[in-house]
Amino acid sequence: MATVIADAVVGFHLRTMARLDIFYELLARESEILHLHFWDAAFEKLKASGAIQLATSGKNAGWLGDALGKEVNEVNEVKEAKEKNGLDAAASGEEDQAKIIVRSNGTVTYVGKDIAYQLWKFGLLGKDFHYRRWPNPPDPERVVGYDCGSE
Repeated sequence: MATVIADAVVGFHLRTMARLDIFYELLARESEILHLHFWDAAFEKLKASGAIQLATSGKNAGWLGDALGKEVNEVNEVKEAKEKNGLDAAASGEEDQAKIIVRSNGTVTYVGKDIAYQLWKFGLLGKDFHYRRWPNPPDPERVVGYDCGSE
């Protein structure tokens, strides 16, 4: 039922955009980032590069997030020094600046799926969608491809 509703919404969206002379070459479904294992491939690349880390304490414990670099630590040291000296400084820690990529329950966030999608765009995943033509496109002269999720 969800697929029928989602496809109907996309169809209306395509017709609306066509009236504005806006067309798409590809409609990638966010769910396919997971189903086609784009996220798995991206996760391995991120892990190997050290770009993500597991939060082991604080409010984000058990979550995977972006690896915060030296710059954030230096900013926090400056804030701490200001606070010690009685200067007015907002106390926002590393945790508040981290982007959560995978929640502690294993759910990949939008940020994680978007990272995988961007890596795919640059050809860095060695994976691809399974393409089909969108049924009844608003302008048959314009090809609208979409990921059908299976071969």
